[in-house]
Amino acid sequence: MHRSVDIDPRQATTRSGIPVTNPLRMIVDVGAVIDAYWVARALERCVVARLVTAAGVRAEVDRLAASGRRGVGVVRRVLDDWPVGDVPPDSVLEVAFARLCRRLALPTPVFQHELIVGGRRRRLDFAYPALRIAVEVDGFAGRTDRRVLQEDRHRQNDLVQAGWRVIRFTWQDVLYRPDYVASCLAAVLGVERCA
Repeated sequence: MHRSVDIDPRQATTRSGIPVTNPLRMIVDVGAVIDAYWVARALERCVVARLVTAAGVRAEVDRLAASGRRGVGVVRRVLDDWPVGDVPPDSVLEVAFARLCRRLALPTPVFQHELIVGGRRRRLDFAYPALRIAVEVDGFAGRTDRRVLQEDRHRQNDLVQAGWRVIRFTWQDVLYRPDYVASCLAAVLGVERCA
């Protein structure tokens, strides 16, 4: 349990009889009691769940920093390492892939690139538009429905017909096989491995 004495009443509520803060304040509060790795994981999950935005957390950090609030430094470091800007990711896998690209010093892809292909508006997880390379990161969530699987394949076929190369990575690849991801990307991009 963590108690704060400087909580704005608008940031507090009660859940099952227990006083708690809202997710925005919670991110800063956990920065005072856990290390940056876990703060980053909490931020990822809250942003993906659309409970907070990276910009909102930045504003809260700035507001609380003036009072010398503990945890602000940790959260600021996590935000400085936030790899996808202010566009909300759809999954923690997208954040992990963006971090991996940065860590391996690979060229930075455009995150959630939108385009019209096959007469439809499409959004790619990551893209190198000038090279017409799409990178999709596939988790298991949301891929159990036949319609979703079918739409995924139609989308990929539309991209290929429009001259795009599509490369796909799974959760296992991104988290446990970073060398494989780096080698594939370097080969497709025509760059030397930097890591």
